[in-house]
Amino acid sequence: MSLIQVALSQRIFILHQNCLRKATLFFLKWKTAPFCPLESLLSFDEENDVALLKVTANGLPSLKLAQGHKAKQGENIVVIGSPLGLETTVSDGIISSIRGKEGLIQITAPISPGSSGSPVLNLKGEVLGIASFNLQGGQNLNFAVPVKVVVKLLQELKISSVDKQRAKETKRATGKREPEREAKSESSQSPTSSHDGGNDSTNPATNSPSTTTSNLPFAREAPIQDPELARELEEARKGVRNVPDNSDAYIRLGLAYRKLNMPHEAQEAYREAIKIKYDFAEAYCGLGYVLLDIGKLNDALNAFMKTLILKELPEAYNGMCQIHVMQGLHLTATGDCLHALSLRADYTEAHYNIGLAYIGFNDKKAVLKEIDILKKLDTKLAARLFEMLW
Repeated sequence: MSLIQVALSQRIFILHQNCLRKATLFFLKWKTAPFCPLESLLSFDEENDVALLKVTANGLPSLKLAQGHKAKQGENIVVIGSPLGLETTVSDGIISSIRGKEGLIQITAPISPGSSGSPVLNLKGEVLGIASFNLQGGQNLNFAVPVKVVVKLLQELKISSVDKQRAKETKRATGKREPEREAKSESSQSPTSSHDGGNDSTNPATNSPSTTTSNLPFAREAPIQDPELARELEEARKGVRNVPDNSDAYIRLGLAYRKLNMPHEAQEAYREAIKIKYDFAEAYCGLGYVLLDIGKLNDALNAFMKTLILKELPEAYNGMCQIHVMQGLHLTATGDCLHALSLRADYTEAHYNIGLAYIGFNDKKAVLKEIDILKKLDTKLAARLFEMLW
């Protein structure tokens, strides 16, 4: 089944963002051409489940977006998709209704597994929407995301590209370079690093190159009350000092900082791990949780998405579940946690978070089931979820 269903100009394609969660390698299957690799994820709309990607190919045909056309109830439409893998299947129908403020399009043309992401066309061949989902238990209750969602993503992408181009032009026009910091030069020559708190008699990093390759704050802060956390932080710092190019060492350091509620330092540690190993899924996942801690939900979602593109980690699905619960997207949150639990059945936090999602759409029976499971895993979380229910 082809993941990409709707082609636009400039090698940009649309698909359902949910397709990204289960795959780590993407190719565009073209009817009259070989497989084409996808370059990058350009943008996505989490709430409407739409993503834009760029493909490595030229000269591909494209579909026109119906930007100036207002979809109307009763209008004839055509859907081209791959239901159950049956490629380039054409079906027709009408627009049954336009639902909600966002203009969700209800259509009679069938949407089967494999058709998700297909173009919904008017009789001029213009894209009115993207086939999204259907409701079970009824007949011809199929829905499509309106094309204005895609138009908005493209406009944001264009604005971002213009801003980047202006920044480049400004930089070329000024022709200025940032002067080297004297402090960096001094730190590389001094036997006592500014990161080691001046205690060069006991610090193993006095001759280590890590003092010049990282800007992480290794200096001692005020005494940490919890001796176990203090010991964990010191061991993590030693690991980075001893092997400054070890991405795993920075992961341990980021975790230690996060436990101490030091989000800035934790972010720096995880980003350093990514610099060393750009495809380190665990580092993106750790960064996602730090961003979640400080309320940067969109940035956290991006980090979890990058994680899942690289590797299916239950922690990433659980993080996305937390965010979607906070945003009131309880159905989406349920799906996230079900993915997490399919990878790790005894994942305590995922059972708790899916319980919160069930509370969101008032499914008390499902919540009580999660409470029973949590009683065997974590009695405190079980009690907390019970309190949330009542």
